[in-house]
Amino acid sequence: MGRVKERDDLIRSVRGSTCFIDRADNVVNVCEVKYARMKRIFVFSAAAFLGLLVMAGAADDPFECAWRRLFEKFRSPKTGLLYEHLPDETPGAIERFLPTPEEVARNEPIATGWNTGMEDGVLNGCPLVLAAMLRKDAKALELLVPGILRCATISPVPGFLARSILPADGKSHYANSSRDQYTLFVYTMWRYANSAFCPPARRDEIAKIVADVASFAHAGARPEHGFNLLREDGKPGIVCTTWMPDPWGPLATNASGRVSRGAISAHEVGRLPMIYAAAHALTGDAAWRARELEIADAALRMEEADELGSYHGFELFQMQVSQRLLWECETNPARRARYLKMLRRVAQASLKGMDRAEKLYAELNGRLSAPAGDWRGWDRELVTGGDGVLNGMPYRKPIRPDEYQKAYDCVREMGEAVIVPLTCPDFRLAEDHLARFRRLAAKADFAHVMSPGLVYPVLAHEMTRQTAIRGNVPITAAE
Repeated sequence: MGRVKERDDLIRSVRGSTCFIDRADNVVNVCEVKYARMKRIFVFSAAAFLGLLVMAGAADDPFECAWRRLFEKFRSPKTGLLYEHLPDETPGAIERFLPTPEEVARNEPIATGWNTGMEDGVLNGCPLVLAAMLRKDAKALELLVPGILRCATISPVPGFLARSILPADGKSHYANSSRDQYTLFVYTMWRYANSAFCPPARRDEIAKIVADVASFAHAGARPEHGFNLLREDGKPGIVCTTWMPDPWGPLATNASGRVSRGAISAHEVGRLPMIYAAAHALTGDAAWRARELEIADAALRMEEADELGSYHGFELFQMQVSQRLLWECETNPARRARYLKMLRRVAQASLKGMDRAEKLYAELNGRLSAPAGDWRGWDRELVTGGDGVLNGMPYRKPIRPDEYQKAYDCVREMGEAVIVPLTCPDFRLAEDHLARFRRLAAKADFAHVMSPGLVYPVLAHEMTRQTAIRGNVPITAAE
């Protein structure tokens, strides 16, 4: 009856219009056509409206927003790498305050490139690669992996890993890398190489690169080099110590409970055996397994003695991925059990990172959108003491604005407080912890975050989605 009434009303409106047709059947035919057309318009409009609602829902999802923002605002299409300092929302703004090729050639202002906007191309890209594998996003992997691999081949020194590459010329990079860059690079490329996303030719390429990295690390891990991942010029740098002169000597514990031995702490000591283990796993060369076994138990001894109470999420993330790779590659049951115990301890220690993230969020009054600006006008800190020069290179660190740094740390810590425990193969996160993470992410307004620290909540979210599918039993990116 409703449809008949609609048709009759339409007939009356047609009769009162200029398109009135004398014969009733023609009027009815015209009305039927108009009714059908109106019905189609209504259905299309309703569908479009629902589509807009779905799109709006997707746009409101903080993690999808962060995912898009990382690719649109922080990744340079010239290199495929992520950069650190977003000054505003204009296209290409991420490159505005990067160093010039001349500044990089002089290693100005600091040979590590710290706080210049291009210190962590590898470090920021690797978590996004892990997230892309969990998302099964082959296109994203092709946008990310080649640039990260290029950081490992840009240097004439085999095995040297550049932190990042300058988009302006596609080759300039700083001379002092870090064990952090190497750790995440080796872990991520090992995991990617063993995934279904990695073509055979690229897997062979990664195996060679990781073997070169292992050779480079082994050459530097000698007393005359300070057990250092050397700078590109062959001289020791900073934040590159990978081993210790007397691994079985007495261990020192400071007031915070950190165990250290010379220039290396417990959270750093698993990096070298991990690199050897990855080289063995990817190449099958037994020499790397032998070198791993020479130091594996000494590294574990130092890690097991540490209370893990004072470490931040970023340090624990580095420690955890080292342990995870070693655990997966280990065949000795007793050592494998020790690795698993450490994975569980690190997972538990990392949970307090959510407290730090919430505290930083409250301290910033929820404002995570402070831009960094141009590092050239910032104050400098001499990180090596004296005149700020080490082995002929400058080490004068620009100090980021406090608001920017705290916002960066906030988004990073919230992600790491989920990533680190879920990297343990049998650790189950409490629902309350996951709920805190989701609440904080929903409040954080990722659409206006000005740092690539967003990679950490993105990876955390993808890991939680996978654990939800399996009843909160964590899985790896390779699976």
